[in-house]
Amino acid sequence: MARPFQFQLLLDQAVRQSEDASRVMMTCRADWLNAEQKLQQLEGFRQEYRLRLCHTEQSGISVNQWRDYQAFIAKIDVAIRQQQEAINFAKTCFEQARDRWQTLENQVGAYRKLETRHHHQEQHRELKREQKMNDEFSARASGQAAARHDDIDMS
Repeated sequence: MARPFQFQLLLDQAVRQSEDASRVMMTCRADWLNAEQKLQQLEGFRQEYRLRLCHTEQSGISVNQWRDYQAFIAKIDVAIRQQQEAINFAKTCFEQARDRWQTLENQVGAYRKLETRHHHQEQHRELKREQKMNDEFSARASGQAAARHDDIDMS
């Protein structure tokens, strides 16, 4: 009878941890992509607002309106810098999660190799056991046939 793989519990645990790490990595990746989309929206909004300011300046603008436009563009610039920081944070989160997942995947791979080696050894052991049984059966059968042959010769 084949012996169970002695590291099965550790393999199962490593697989679960790797799957969890994969989910965390995908969440971090989605956060990173969302942060980049928000940055693009903010940059597009800033560009659009600057174009509006240029068009408004050409048709004439009061000092107060010009100051309001500049103040609003400055607020957009602050939001853009904050969004760039959010992107950097999300990217770092993703990279750390990816590194953790890769480490766990390597661990799972090592356990899988051990499991494969164990199964091969068990198959080899089983084949040797079967061969030994066949040899014993053949030896007994030929011994019984020889005994019967001797009995026939003596008669």
